[in-house]
Amino acid sequence: MSLLRGIARPLLAAPLALDAIDALIHPDRHVAKLDALRPVFSRIEERGNIEDIDPYLSRSARISAGVTLLAAGAFALGKAPRTCAAVLTAIALPMAVINHEQPASLRLKLANCAGLFFASVDRNGRPSYSWRRNQLIEAASTRGAHSSGAAQ
Repeated sequence: MSLLRGIARPLLAAPLALDAIDALIHPDRHVAKLDALRPVFSRIEERGNIEDIDPYLSRSARISAGVTLLAAGAFALGKAPRTCAAVLTAIALPMAVINHEQPASLRLKLANCAGLFFASVDRNGRPSYSWRRNQLIEAASTRGAHSSGAAQ
């Protein structure tokens, strides 16, 4: 792992990890951030015959925080970084758009999401699987053409 990646990954993961720790300790604060989605939740309550959806939201906030903390830790350590970055992007982007208090806050959160997105597609200088597969197929067809030409 390059020095830049070794520094950038923990820096990208740190705000999400801290937010996840806070959500594990105080899930009600994070449920309150979802007030913009109350109309959706009220429809879920009606259709699902649920009396009070708040306990489910609190549990969901903790589960999401656990997944975020696990992915942030693994990303910071360089374990499955592309997968972890994709998971973190999928969790952080909707929350950034829903929960922005000020334009500056939104810009910072979107910049962090952009960094995570680019980390999710970073192959560390290695070619993609499809390129390697195509190269193997091309090499095999070239060997087959040479061997069939030699056999005649």
